Amino acid sequence: MNTLEIKHPFVLPADDWFHVAPLGEFDHASGVRQVIDDKACRAMADNFTKEAAAPNFPGLLVDFDHFSHSADKTSAAAGWVTALRAQDSASTERAPGLWAQVRWSDLGDAAVRGGRYRLVSPVWNRSDCESVGEEKVVENSDSAALPRVRPLRLERVALTNDPNLKGLVPLTNRTPEELLHNSQITTMNYKEQLLKLLGLKPEATDDEITAAISNRQEEQENFQQRYGALLAARVEDDLREFADVIGDVDSVRGQLLANRDDTLKVLRALHHPQPAADERPARRVATEPLHNRSAARVPEAVFSSEKNQADAARARRIANRAREIQKQLGVGHTQAFEMAKGEIAA
Repeated sequence: MNTLEIKHPFVLPADDWFHVAPLGEFDHASGVRQVIDDKACRAMADNFTKEAAAPNFPGLLVDFDHFSHSADKTSAAAGWVTALRAQDSASTERAPGLWAQVRWSDLGDAAVRGGRYRLVSPVWNRSDCESVGEEKVVENSDSAALPRVRPLRLERVALTNDPNLKGLVPLTNRTPEELLHNSQITTMNYKEQLLKLLGLKPEATDDEITAAISNRQEEQENFQQRYGALLAARVEDDLREFADVIGDVDSVRGQLLANRDDTLKVLRALHHPQPAADERPARRVATEPLHNRSAARVPEAVFSSEKNQADAARARRIANRAREIQKQLGVGHTQAFEMAKGEIAA
């Protein structure tokens, strides 16, 4: 019903004035009809001015979805009304009704600028309304006449996305049933969380918190330095271990420092040390049959096609593996080709 002047991309009015109550008559679920006319708006603006003159006046609360009326919900402020203005029905400057200048809190500013809330809902107490008399009922109508009341003082305002004029006293513009379906807006106590992380007592001073943070930062820096030194030492050991398959030492060192586990997998796949003399396969024993077919050859006509296909597949594997080795280890094409050929052969 009461629409904020916020359109995509959700830019707030430069003067921070918002339309919080339009002119008109609106039914309320408590059995009255609310009369918001020029007189009501002027009275609410005048009463606000009087209250604002008191020392330490904080302003009128702007909450989220009327949560401040429920004891089990947060009373966090979306903002504070710092001024009220009545715009009569003859005005062409602004839409008629009641306008409020709002100073937003950090939560309210983010909620409105981000488009989470687009509308507002005014709140006034039944005790701050005057009787205007019953409405006129059309003859033969089944509708009962409702007492009409005129609000004279604004109690507070709520951000909402579904304003209406239904609810219980005080006259919020949402029913308790609707409020149950709204997620509660909560605020985190960042200091409490910080104290827990630092292992400090709740009564810790700001100086103690600052010192604890400084100590944590120093510990982190020392840890990183020790870790870096240990990693560098391990990498140098790796370079010596796989020296026979490494071409560009500096490039491989950088890869080991950045991702040691994956780089070691590649190096191990390329590294095939020759077995010791006592580990080499034994020569064939004399009991094995001796075939004296030195002049015999495999018939080319039978197997030449399969042999060519196998050779071509092997050549492709070597070429592909050579490109991978070049990319991973930064070695030259010739060295990469020889390493790939040896690996495929093995």
